[in-house]
Amino acid sequence: MTPLGRVFLERARAALDDLEPVMLGISDIAASQVLNSVVSGESDFAISFMSSQIPGVDFDPIHTDPFVLAMPSGHALARRKTLAWVDLGSERLIAVA
Repeated sequence: MTPLGRVFLERARAALDDLEPVMLGISDIAASQVLNSVVSGESDFAISFMSSQIPGVDFDPIHTDPFVLAMPSGHALARRKTLAWVDLGSERLIAVA
């Protein structure tokens, strides 16, 4: 489980302590499977980094996660104080899919 997943799990457990008994399931699955789980009714809600325009499904942000760019210190972009997504247009990179 990701560190962020552990944080949400701990908060969910704490919030549920004062409620009537509920079943809480944790699945570590691909983002597309997470959405399918909600659409199919298998899950009442899900936490994911991916949102979409799916009829009958609401997406509410619960956390903002800053992106960082990791690069060798000798890279031309490493000398810049700020970067925008457009600055990465011609770069080869690995990103979250």
